[in-house]
This record gives sequence, structure tokens and C-alpha cells, in this order.
Amino acid sequence: MILLYAALLCAPFNQGDEWEMLELELPTEARCMAPRFGSGWLSWIEAGADDGWVFAAAELASSDDTERVVLGTAEEGEWFVNWADRPVLSTDSTGAWLTSWLRTSGEGTYAYDAVVSVSVDEGERWSTPTKLHSDEVEGEHGFVSLLPREGEGWAACWLDGRAMGGGHDSHGHPAGDMQLRLAHVDYEGQPQAERVLDERVCECCPTALSPIPGGGAVLVYRDRGADETRDFAYVYCTDPALDRWSSPRTVHEDGWRVDGCPVNGAALATDGEQLAVAWYTEGGDSQPKVLCAWWDEEGEAFGAPTRVDAGRPLGRISAAMLPSGELAISWLEKGDGPDAAEWRLAVGSRDSEEFDSKSLLDASASRASGISALSSHADELLFSCADMSERRVRAFRLTR
Repeated sequence: MILLYAALLCAPFNQGDEWEMLELELPTEARCMAPRFGSGWLSWIEAGADDGWVFAAAELASSDDTERVVLGTAEEGEWFVNWADRPVLSTDSTGAWLTSWLRTSGEGTYAYDAVVSVSVDEGERWSTPTKLHSDEVEGEHGFVSLLPREGEGWAACWLDGRAMGGGHDSHGHPAGDMQLRLAHVDYEGQPQAERVLDERVCECCPTALSPIPGGGAVLVYRDRGADETRDFAYVYCTDPALDRWSSPRTVHEDGWRVDGCPVNGAALATDGEQLAVAWYTEGGDSQPKVLCAWWDEEGEAFGAPTRVDAGRPLGRISAAMLPSGELAISWLEKGDGPDAAEWRLAVGSRDSEEFDSKSLLDASASRASGISALSSHADELLFSCADMSERRVRAFRLTR
């Protein structure tokens, strides 16, 4: 059951609007982490019996009572679980659901597969979990993003470590190159039409996949240049089948050179008419910043970026687009203490010269705080994050 708690926030975000923030009670009492929104559902990982795991979800878009739905279970050691590489749920217009999570494939630390499972009856029955990728390498496969394909199943992208030789060298660097791959998944849960979209990408930054207004899709990921420049890149397609993808292009030339993965992905948001991307970088002046940019349909590119953070961002970004065309972005911002941080929210429109941001919640700067989750429903925002002090996932509804 969802219960609404007292208002936590009443402050202007944009053009004098006031937002009221109400906490939702999730239908679980277990220790949980890794919140992520998909198709109006909030999913998370929770502790199961005997050190196992449960992948669960609840629909938060409605104000009605909701129930916990179990999407998958695992015994101890069967899944690879961490704070950054979150399982995902996607639903389509036929009522079919696709889920993906990480299943261990060997004894090595970085030996795990990305698997998928389909339900065509809204979660009542599920197909046998199947590897998303075609190789047999006991290596890294993860950071999956999903998008429906107009009644033909889904497009699924992931980071694929088959060329990395199964792990990292003695200094923690990858032994080979991480690839970006994509496949189609049908309603029987079978992957097909696998292809490489980029031969060399950053090893552990989440991917983002979104429809493009007018048809097609765009996929944003952190690239990796020969000189260790790790700016965001994108590929896109304009066909409804999501089959013909472009060559990689740069979102914006930040010029961030870093010897190692920063574990900070981008976020995409669309209302069906506009599309925007938000990301974290330290390029240019070596100062951390959160930027956003809007999609130019005619140029098939993202425009000039706008800065939205409060001066000391840590990233862990999520984004959502309101029906008004306003872009909402959440991220983690460093606080005054050594481990102090706060989740912040900024809301602005395409023509905003700056975004007004406000604090949502106190948090820890550690990786245990995870990545924020943000979604829109009607004129409301839904926000979720991991609260590691209480070892639970918290969720909020923001209205104005």
C-alpha cells in the first residue's frame, strides 16, 4: 500500500512555482537498493532468504494502492549485484514486460552475463532467463537499457566485455576494449540481430536509450578515446523497427580526460515532442558540473549545453520531462562534511538560461547512495533514491 506522508518541501523551482514533496511507502520491508524507473514502474533489488536476492517492482504512477510484483529471484551467489549496474523493467503497449538483470557466469569478480526474461501476461508468467549476448566469455556484460519496438518486442543495448579478456590488469585497467552492443528481443525472450555500435567505450557508465520525437531512438553512452578522453557519444536511428543505427557522434566536446571509468552515466528524457540529455563531466576547466542539452531534430544532434548544478556536483543523474516541456534533473551534490551530500532537483525549459535547483534530501557521498531515479506522470514528478543509513529505497511524489 502507498501512504502519503507530510510535505517535506515547498520552495520555488521555476517561474515562482511551488512543489510539495510527499513520501510514498513502498510495499516491501526488506533491505533494498538500486531503484530505477521504467514504463511508470519503480523497480529495485531487495534482500531475499538465505542471502539471496529478489528483483521487485511497484507501479507508482497511480495514486491508488499498489502491490509489490516479483520479477525475479536468486539464491546466494547467482546474481552480480552492485550500486551502479541496476536491473531494468520495460513494458510495451501490448501489455508485455521485459526484464534484465546480471547473472554470474564464472568464478572471476567480473564474470557475469546480462540475461532477459519476457512476460506477455503482465507479469503472471515469465520466459526462461536467456543471455542477451551471443558470446561465451566469462566477462563483463551489463548496464542494459531497453526500449519497445512498435509491437515487435524490444531493442536492448549493453556494455559488452568479450574483447576485454575476462577482466582487468593488475592496475585495475581493462585488459582490452569494452564494446557497446545492441540486439532485438522478441516476445519469446529470444535475442536476435546482435550488432556492435561502438568498438571502444567507457567500461562502467550506465547507458541511456530513449525514443526520438517523430520516430526512432537515440542511445547515449560514455565513449573512450585513444587519449582517454571520456566524453558522451550517441548513436541514433529514425526507423520504427530500431534497426538502422548511425555511426557514433559526440554529444558535446567536454574534453574530459580521465584514466579510468568515472561510473557516471547520462540520462535522457522526452515528452514525445521534445528530447533532452543531462550528464556529468569535469571537462574543460577540470571542475565538476552537470549539463543538459536539447535535441535538434533537423540537425539530428544535441544543442549547446546549459549548466544546472549548484557548484559541487557528484553526478548520479536521472531526468524526466513534464507535459509542459520542462526538463527535471536530479543528481547528488557534495555537502560540507567529508561524507556529506544531498540529492538536488532542477527544473527548467528549453529557453531557460539557467535552472533553479533545490535540495531534496540529505545523503551520503559514498557510492552506497547509488543513482537517483526520476520519472514524470501527468504534472507530477516521482523521485527515488537509496537510503543506505536505513538500508532501504525511498520514493516521493512531487506536485505543484
